[in-house]
Amino acid sequence: MLDQNHDTKTGKAYLTPMRLFSTKTGIIGLSLLLGLDLSLASLSHPLFAQRSRRSAPATTKKPATTTTKTTKAPGSEQTLMQLEERNKELVKQILDLQYERDFYKKKITEWTEMQKVAPQEESAAKSTAPAPQQPIYIPYPMGGFSPTAVSEKPKDGKAPLSRADSLLNSALQSARRGRLADALNLFETLIKLAECQDRHFLEYGKLLYKLERFQPALAVLNNVVDEDSLIAVAAYYRGRIHQEHNAFKLAEIEFYRSQVLGRSFRGHQVARAYQFLIDNQPDSARQILEPLTKTTTGLEAEIYAALAEISYRSGDRQQEITYLQRSLVYDPLFQRLNADLGLALFEVGEYQSSLLFLKRLVPTGQEQFNLHYYLGQCYYQLRQWDVALAEFRQIDPRRWGNEGQTVWVPKIYFIKSLLAKSQSNFREATDFFRKAREVNPDAATWMEAALTDLAGIYENEKKFNSALDYYSQRLRLNPANPQTLLKLGEIYYLTGDFSEAKKVFIQALSDRTVADKAEAWLRQIDAESY
Repeated sequence: MLDQNHDTKTGKAYLTPMRLFSTKTGIIGLSLLLGLDLSLASLSHPLFAQRSRRSAPATTKKPATTTTKTTKAPGSEQTLMQLEERNKELVKQILDLQYERDFYKKKITEWTEMQKVAPQEESAAKSTAPAPQQPIYIPYPMGGFSPTAVSEKPKDGKAPLSRADSLLNSALQSARRGRLADALNLFETLIKLAECQDRHFLEYGKLLYKLERFQPALAVLNNVVDEDSLIAVAAYYRGRIHQEHNAFKLAEIEFYRSQVLGRSFRGHQVARAYQFLIDNQPDSARQILEPLTKTTTGLEAEIYAALAEISYRSGDRQQEITYLQRSLVYDPLFQRLNADLGLALFEVGEYQSSLLFLKRLVPTGQEQFNLHYYLGQCYYQLRQWDVALAEFRQIDPRRWGNEGQTVWVPKIYFIKSLLAKSQSNFREATDFFRKAREVNPDAATWMEAALTDLAGIYENEKKFNSALDYYSQRLRLNPANPQTLLKLGEIYYLTGDFSEAKKVFIQALSDRTVADKAEAWLRQIDAESY
């Protein structure tokens, strides 16, 4: 706060101009927001004065204005002096507030005038500014909007995205989302552009390689001719294609080119491990591959796929599944790896998980095994009979034989007949049974097979009562089947009905092929009975 000055002639106090800037926030804010033209009378209110100055007197009594001397009691002279000092203090407050009011009233007026002028200046500036360039619209799936090509670089220092790079990004994104047909169409458009470069050809060739379209992949990869590092990668994939088709001399040339041009690229080592696998030397392949898992090579999917093949040959199904999963984490587009993992999960009874990977093969149209057969079996084991029936009907009998039509289709019709019968829908049950007979007249074969499958499905799901029902129906169809007797006795045992289980196992003793197993079950029952 600035100092208070006194006039040497009059003895009155006055304020310097800098005193105006020492006021408290409360007075300034109230003046600015409400725009009040405060009078001296209102500003002299004691409550307002107390907010403005900490030294404001607490009394609200109006000070005396007369200076006439009167007779006072002893000590009254001191009281008059205090009143005079208080009056001087109030005058100072009034003068302070008056200066503040005038100062901020002037500032508010100036600010209001500026606000009136600002919109006019802004509109004038807009009228003289150049019109912005409109972006070029590229329709989906080429990538949406693309900025107009300019000679100078953007503010972030990155060069504008070319049409070739835009197509490449869109193609890779479509492939990752499983839209392989869209990805292939985009790549076909890309390689026809004049600005198509080595990296574009390489990515397209790698995708064709993963989809096992080997001849088109070779043609595309041969266009990688400028950059040594990219030529090394392309040579590796060309060599792998030759290697898988037993053209070992051509593969060896490509791998040597990859080693010379790639320098730090490890493709020739991975290729050597695959050659050991082809020569049935899995241990030598493992010695090369396991150290490579600890480094970044860009070929992790290929490395783990080879380790999965080694585990498959050694009979370690769970380890094979683990390696295949790791391989697909690095690159989910390998068709062969999706097929291998789907079949591995199918063989261990993980039908729902198997479907996840087998269904990825459908869009490619390049299935190298009876895909609909395995899809149908997965749905069959999951009791999705209608979907399974549709899959079995899509099997091409000219390529894969007629097992799907003569075995699986009538089994599903018979199962649907049983389900309709259990719901007392006898007309529908008869209709399904008739359809099954039309497909395959040998009813005894597919009826017994369907009952066995149903019993096994419910047994795996720990639904022993349903399994017991279907094993009993199967036994009625063929009472002499010893395997059915064993399974029926086992289910009775699992449900805790030892007496019925013992009867069935005693009946099975008459067949020499299962007598030893039946006797073992009887000993087990006797041991638990005591």
